[in-house]
Amino acid sequence: MKTHLARPAIFLVLLGIATAACAPARPTTGGGEASQAGQTTTKQTLVMAAVGEPSDLGGFVGAARGGAGPIKNVLHDNLVARDDNLNRHALLAVELPTVEKGTWKVNPDGSMDVTWKIPANVKWHDGVAFTADDLVFSYQVYSDPELPNADSSAIRLISSVQATDANTLVVHWSKTSVDADLAPGLTPLPRHQLEQIFKTDKDLFAGGAHFRDDYVGLGPYRLSRWERGSFMEATRFDDYYRGRPAFDTVQMRYVSDANAMVANFLADAVDVVLPPSVDVEAALELHNRLQGTGAQVNLVSSGRLHFAQMQYRPQYAMPRNGFTNLLARQAMFHGIDRQALMEAVLGGMGTLADSWFPPGDPYRDALGSAIPQFPYDPTRAQQLLTQAGWTRGSDGVLTYAQTGEKFEGEVWARREGGPGQEKEPFIVSDGWKALGANLMPFVIPPARNDDREYQATAPTIIISGNLDPSGLYTDRLNSKFIASPENRWTGLNKMGYVDTEADELFDRLQQTIPMRDRVEIHRQLLTDVLATLPFYPLYWEVQPVLMAKGIKTSSISGRDTVRFFDWTRS
Repeated sequence: MKTHLARPAIFLVLLGIATAACAPARPTTGGGEASQAGQTTTKQTLVMAAVGEPSDLGGFVGAARGGAGPIKNVLHDNLVARDDNLNRHALLAVELPTVEKGTWKVNPDGSMDVTWKIPANVKWHDGVAFTADDLVFSYQVYSDPELPNADSSAIRLISSVQATDANTLVVHWSKTSVDADLAPGLTPLPRHQLEQIFKTDKDLFAGGAHFRDDYVGLGPYRLSRWERGSFMEATRFDDYYRGRPAFDTVQMRYVSDANAMVANFLADAVDVVLPPSVDVEAALELHNRLQGTGAQVNLVSSGRLHFAQMQYRPQYAMPRNGFTNLLARQAMFHGIDRQALMEAVLGGMGTLADSWFPPGDPYRDALGSAIPQFPYDPTRAQQLLTQAGWTRGSDGVLTYAQTGEKFEGEVWARREGGPGQEKEPFIVSDGWKALGANLMPFVIPPARNDDREYQATAPTIIISGNLDPSGLYTDRLNSKFIASPENRWTGLNKMGYVDTEADELFDRLQQTIPMRDRVEIHRQLLTDVLATLPFYPLYWEVQPVLMAKGIKTSSISGRDTVRFFDWTRS
């Protein structure tokens, strides 16, 4: 099951083969253009490589909202961007709303009024002015229960939005929410292009050409060509509100094979390789090879939690008294060698997770002692399994004494979660097999990656990554948002976790702004909820980013294309 990137000696062999076979030629840009001084300048082209070509750029179809990947940030701007540590920054908005400036008002009844200002010189790629009315329309779309975007707890707390003038939007919240400055439900959509379709045909709206070849955004580059299965090409948008973008052409190539990506990078056919791509161990070896060349091999924090979540619905859960049993659940977590897991996927370069607090989070200083610990301890795991009623039968497999049921099932993982992730169910399965649990590894077929019902009814446990940790206590563990046939399986609480005490704490956390009060709520969540292990925190991810000499990226994020206007080549 070794899926590591080919080692450096193999790179040399691949260069002549993979580059010729897999790399389309750089975009043709002509001989140059006249500068203001009358001199000819070379046209600037940036070629990036990524995996996982999106089906569209809208995010209204498929298993996950907004699955367009890094190309979306090349073509479009949001009001707010977040850095690698998930801190919030104004992007399209003039500034973040604040209590101090009066743009974030908490009313005596607990409601809020949040004011957003947008610049007056912003245009859509078709030349139409962007106004606050576009954001009013965006909220109508993202709060529509007929589309797979209505399950955000934050959006549900918004009671109205109003454009008071072309550049000012006031959002009225029915309850206090700390996520107001994330602008939930306000991802800009072009009202002039989409409003009539949205009103008359929701299916056409969700899957129409306006989210594919005819896409219109607000970003520094506009979509000019999309060759399915190969690449997207974008050209500079001269009317971009922040000024003239650095590149004339930006091409995003979709390459599924990590060896081909690296071969193209080494052959100067690709300037940037974005995560997920190569694994960390291979990236470190590549870094050593490229010393002194100016090429950049960076390991950057993804700010994302890698975790596993178990099936809670009794009609789907296997075995019946397995992960739904607290003692058994604790035992199985003691049976996961998270260090070995992280070594296999990240070469040991990540950080083990014990909660939803990442390294360096200011809450850890106040709450570290309250975080329950479940170190790798097979002996303790075996003791807890015995207490839970599971003992080994004559065949060595755990058997539940009361029913005779075997501890059997599957450990699922998603292949597209990143290099090495498909190895994880095999590593976890081997560890649990040593305890007597016969849980077979299973990698979700690519054809089922967007099948919500299929994944929501997984029988045992799914290992997942790329999670904003705050999503755990806003949506993924709140019983209000359980995936079900009634919501087309779009609920973010995919595995059916239910805890009424946790729901109340999650809601209070979303409505509490002062840090000292939030600390106490988190403390209660840690001691009363996390101790019951509604999910297994595994590790915090780091991701390699490969960049050619001279490429400079945004200070906000070094791992993807957030704030892409700031990218340049020196």
